[in-house]
Amino acid sequence: MGSTTRVTTSATSKPLTSVDGRRREPRSGYTLIELLIVLLIVASLSGMGLGFLMKREGSLDREVARLRDLARSARALAQFTRSPAVVEIVPPPWVDAGEERRKVQVFAQRRIGEWNFDRGRADGSGGLGGELGAGRIAPGGRFGEALWIDGDAEGHGLRFDVRTLPTFDLHAGFLCRCDVFLEEVDACVAVRIGESFELGVGQSGVLSAFVTLTRDDGSAGRRVTLTGRERLRPRRWYRLSIEAAHGEAVLALDGIAEAREDIDAPIWRDKAGWFVVSDGAKPVFGAVDTVSLFGLELSAEELFDEDLLVDGPRRLAFDEAGFLDRRSHPEPAGFSFTLGEQKGSLVFEREGLTR
Repeated sequence: MGSTTRVTTSATSKPLTSVDGRRREPRSGYTLIELLIVLLIVASLSGMGLGFLMKREGSLDREVARLRDLARSARALAQFTRSPAVVEIVPPPWVDAGEERRKVQVFAQRRIGEWNFDRGRADGSGGLGGELGAGRIAPGGRFGEALWIDGDAEGHGLRFDVRTLPTFDLHAGFLCRCDVFLEEVDACVAVRIGESFELGVGQSGVLSAFVTLTRDDGSAGRRVTLTGRERLRPRRWYRLSIEAAHGEAVLALDGIAEAREDIDAPIWRDKAGWFVVSDGAKPVFGAVDTVSLFGLELSAEELFDEDLLVDGPRRLAFDEAGFLDRRSHPEPAGFSFTLGEQKGSLVFEREGLTR
């Protein structure tokens, strides 16, 4: 019988060798399944990164479109209401927003009331009926009849109770203008709402006005006083106006700004004050015609991306025709945007349309 050879192995057996006698190391590579799993993970991460980049790429377009669309809305609003409209960036582009989200707002003027006296009565637009005091309505106004006040008159020329009317909330801003004829140039108050604001002529015969701002607790705060430059002459018509909006109070004579002051708070509403034309304490010796009061109203607001950097003017102002207001924008208004590595721009032409 032939002999049987047994082969035994143990933990102490020597490593396997190849046929040529060289030592063989244990296999340490990746299996096909492991490679497939790695490729799937890499593909997933790549897809996520690409999606993030595409999202950021599209987000700059959205931020540019945000300003453009709100500006179009303001322009259309100005054309529809035949009143100015403003797009404002808050905080302004040159101010570090810090942790605050920068936002873009649309403000439109709304007509609160107008008194032109052409119907021979003290009634204003929108059913706002005033009470005649020391004034009388008679021909000879700038556009028809006017409110005339004699030199020895006592009491208000016209007054209107606004204490309970929400339409007379001027905290967001306002514009008041009137036409005044002075028999003699002397200190007088043409229009006043309590201690909220006043518009008239000072002792030196130049325009004078004040606006009262609101404290954080809602009480009356700082009073902003404005004084004009040109001395008024007697026996001629002037258009007086005071506007307080968008961080600035502007006193104007015949449409030309004579004084400007910064305002840093909402307009205070004097709940005990009346709307008066020709204040009894300092009456107008002459006539007042076409008193108009507009309030500023927030009509739209959107937040910019928190990482967006924007450079350009603080506001876009549109006139009644929807064009850029030449007083605010003698040249086209341009904006530049930066979001990460992306950059963009937007230019508004004189007609209010984008380039």
